[in-house]
Amino acid sequence: MAQWTDEQKKEIVRKTIEAFNRRDLALYLSYHTPDATSWEVYFEKPLDIQASSEYIPNYWRAFPDAKVDPQVMYVSGDTVIVENIVSGTFTNEFLGQKPTGKRFEQGEGVFFELKDGKIKAVRIYMDRKTQEEQLGIG
Repeated sequence: MAQWTDEQKKEIVRKTIEAFNRRDLALYLSYHTPDATSWEVYFEKPLDIQASSEYIPNYWRAFPDAKVDPQVMYVSGDTVIVENIVSGTFTNEFLGQKPTGKRFEQGEGVFFELKDGKIKAVRIYMDRKTQEEQLGIG
């Protein structure tokens, strides 16, 4: 992505997060390469784009007010690193867990690896134990 400026790289990530927050799955996925992977804290291995396209709507159903609020973005080569505040209220079943009606809000770090102006890989780092405690399931 040598032809892309750091600001352009950040803008790709911003637009991706905005699409996620608007619940626009098609737009969200359009910012990813066909072979993109996403490392989610709930799974032992990264999800491919097909698995992500099934997982994300389930996440939105479980946390209908879920929001990702970027705080700071850094660029290192073809990687955009984002510090987010992520939040949501657990109102519907998620990964076999019954909803509690409780809300979580916490920080997370996300690494977006870009290739040719699209997201090739996502690695999410979040304290799942804190989230589970806030949601009343930990």
